[in-house]
Amino acid sequence: MLTRFAFLAMLGNVMPKNLPPLSSIGCDGARQQAFHRRAGWTWVLCGLASAVGWLALPIDSAEIAAIALAVTAIVVTIVQLLRLRRPRNNQPAPGLN
Repeated sequence: MLTRFAFLAMLGNVMPKNLPPLSSIGCDGARQQAFHRRAGWTWVLCGLASAVGWLALPIDSAEIAAIALAVTAIVVTIVQLLRLRRPRNNQPAPGLN
């Protein structure tokens, strides 16, 4: 069971390292890379927290905690993706010139 959580942590560690070159990204490259880094951290922490939960909690509680952590990581990643896809408004606020 712990190998599943180690896989999540390793997957999260690899995500930001497999970024395409900035010249091939159609949108804002810095925002794209920031998304990959945040998503990677989310999955690394999810995997590590789940592994610790399986080591420290009774089996029934560990199953519930692992599912809750995975669902939370999925929701956090989706929210980050939606924020990435939202157009960025670069207009300064009125009156701040």
